[in-house]
Amino acid sequence: MTLIDKDALRAELLTMESISIDEAQSLYEEFLKGARLDRSGSIDDGDRSQSAQSSNSASRFEEQVHLHESHRKAIEAIDFGAKQEVVPGAVVKVIGRYFAIAVPTSVMQLSGVEVLGISTDAPLFKAMTGLRAGESFDFNGKEVAVEEVQ
Repeated sequence: MTLIDKDALRAELLTMESISIDEAQSLYEEFLKGARLDRSGSIDDGDRSQSAQSSNSASRFEEQVHLHESHRKAIEAIDFGAKQEVVPGAVVKVIGRYFAIAVPTSVMQLSGVEVLGISTDAPLFKAMTGLRAGESFDFNGKEVAVEEVQ
């Protein structure tokens, strides 16, 4: 059993969200500038089309800013203490892989192992909620065992 440092997990999750917020905010501002029409000259259909596309892109990046801000708040609210069952804040080993129950992430390296963040909306989490190490659940038609819960 590899113990995952939960303080390092929380710090990494918060760092990832901060980076995502900054990137989305920067792209939002960039596309927002492109959405403004220069009214000092003539405006043709191409200008209008470019402005509309930039506006749509800006809106998508604004949504990403809000999404990652909500992820950050969720991380801050989660108790990452030791767990005995699959609940938010747990690190769970299933099918040889570690999953952090918090928010969806790309793979992180923690304590020398790969850990993938999943949300409480993930089908995998829903299938194993409340289980303890050694208990099994059905997932995509296969019986899967919870190997570890931290």
